[in-house]
Amino acid sequence: MLLADEEMPIASVVERFPMSRTAVNKHLHVLSDAGLVKSQRKGRETRYRANPAPLFEVKQWVSFFEQY
Repeated sequence: MLLADEEMPIASVVERFPMSRTAVNKHLHVLSDAGLVKSQRKGRETRYRANPAPLFEVKQWVSFFEQY
């Protein structure tokens, strides 16, 4: 949700969580591999932004089971 409204560099993301920069970086890479965040290099930093498109597919799949 943090990345839904704005693009942020990893340093700004790290400030919001009680974990190391390395740990946050690993989480962002997992989310990126899943297609849930997009990254873009700007100068010396990488900026991240949420990519909600893959969640629509999950929503459609889950909605089928709501009838049960």
